[in-house]
Amino acid sequence: MKIKIVLSIFAIVGLIMFVLGINFAANAISFRAGAIQTEAVITRIDVDRSFDETKHTVFVAFSVDDERYEGRLGHWSSGMREGQRVNIYYNPANPRQFRHGSDIWVTLMVVVMGFTFFLVGVIPLFKMSRRKKQAKELMAKGRRVMADIKDVVKGNLRIKRSFTYHVLCSWKDEKSIFHLFKSDMLMGYPVLDDCKQVAVYLDPNDYTKYHVDLSNISIRMTGPTNETVPAFKIRIR
Repeated sequence: MKIKIVLSIFAIVGLIMFVLGINFAANAISFRAGAIQTEAVITRIDVDRSFDETKHTVFVAFSVDDERYEGRLGHWSSGMREGQRVNIYYNPANPRQFRHGSDIWVTLMVVVMGFTFFLVGVIPLFKMSRRKKQAKELMAKGRRVMADIKDVVKGNLRIKRSFTYHVLCSWKDEKSIFHLFKSDMLMGYPVLDDCKQVAVYLDPNDYTKYHVDLSNISIRMTGPTNETVPAFKIRIR
């Protein structure tokens, strides 16, 4: 499924960012522990404009024991100007090794972003796996009822130009109580045509546990071609 691929990419990219961020943060903290803080002056800012991005390279100069050192800072922000003073940390054993004062915060931001991306990918994948297992059990042992299709609503997730959708349906039990069901996420708009009902498999002891069977429903992928493809099907392995 397309959604699984996208979520897996989120999880993998997030994990890589998290691991690299932890490594960079540990390195920055270790460097900072033995470094000395001082002020440096921005001597120049080189701007390299390419077709799709603009790169800024900042050079600074500072003095240690009356000896001047100059080099690339490795950090740029929009407020930086030539002649401006910035905080740096340098290695007392080799002052040519220096870093900007915000390097730890930058690496920690990478850690947080990586962890967030990882969760964004892993949590839905875990839920989808659990839902698939539950659907398999319900289709094998649950109660099958026919529910009336009520509406199609957009989901919270959008990938590129494709929206996600859910089918809403309802069923009235023997006590004339209506139960509302929401299908799993679809990567496109369901083509219902004249379809008025769908099968729903229920846990006989708990109607909040259910599976809406859309295996016979097609979905129209949003995009230039409006291609119609089979809807998501639970594969029983």
